[in-house]
Amino acid sequence: MLEGAARPGHFDGVLTVVTALLHMVQPHFAVFGEKDYQQLTLIRRMVRDLRVPVEIVAMPVIRDVDGLALSSRNRFLSPDDRKRATVLYRALMAAQDEAQRGVVEAERFVRAARSVLDDVDGVDVDYVEVRDPKTLEPVMELGRGARVLREKIG
Repeated sequence: MLEGAARPGHFDGVLTVVTALLHMVQPHFAVFGEKDYQQLTLIRRMVRDLRVPVEIVAMPVIRDVDGLALSSRNRFLSPDDRKRATVLYRALMAAQDEAQRGVVEAERFVRAARSVLDDVDGVDVDYVEVRDPKTLEPVMELGRGARVLREKIG
């Protein structure tokens, strides 16, 4: 689903590498960022399903002053692409504004985010969805910890 559908085989590779690394290193805990929330969720599930004796620790997204998530990939963006990429943060803030107004319908969060994304030329987003934080299943209404997920700006 979501990024897995947009990038077939991607998570197979990620989970294979993470499994091998965890088995080789045998850490007490491993830290993964919430920036790649779907990946974090799948790693947690894999660790549970395979009974890998490691605690997965989630770290919040750290953002630059313009709202762009700090990441190894984002630092290679051209100045124009970097400017366009900040629309993702503005879209997430538009969805957050809806929550602060008491909105609970998932579709309204998606519309709020899409309206911001659609205003920027050169931005093509594969999906914007509200999902359950543990199962990543679609939700109709905002619940505790629900996540607005988006992927692939281009």
